[in-house]
Amino acid sequence: MRIGGPAWLGLVVALGVTVGCTASPEAPPPPTGTAAVPAYRAPAGAPGFCTRLAGSTHVPAIPLAIGTLTADPGNTDAVGALEDAVADLEAVLDDLSDGDRYGDVTAGLEDLLAALHSATVNPVDDALRVRIHDRLAAVGTQVQPVCDFPT
Repeated sequence: MRIGGPAWLGLVVALGVTVGCTASPEAPPPPTGTAAVPAYRAPAGAPGFCTRLAGSTHVPAIPLAIGTLTADPGNTDAVGALEDAVADLEAVLDDLSDGDRYGDVTAGLEDLLAALHSATVNPVDDALRVRIHDRLAAVGTQVQPVCDFPT
């Protein structure tokens, strides 16, 4: 039995830190290429969306992109990073085609995607930052019992 949340739930903590901080407008583009949970090995019976989520290279960039958009609305690098994260999460959502079995995960992911999409077209204010933070936390809580991510 594992205690704690999934490793990518650390993103929620990092995003929470951005609530009181702003990135400089010249912030570098978010890093890519590293999986959200690089050491993840799906336990027997885990659904495919777990491996896809753990392998995302763009989801870890969400906190930096949100911080950058807070300081520099419309920053094209940050918007692009969020669009890439949205694409990764939409692929996870596509893997959730198992009817109602993972309905709470599906609903949570849809809420997170709506908030992230909003951040690509609207200014990121405190309310939107908190909305994204809360939805990341909710999705992390929902997928952990199913995926058993390492902590």
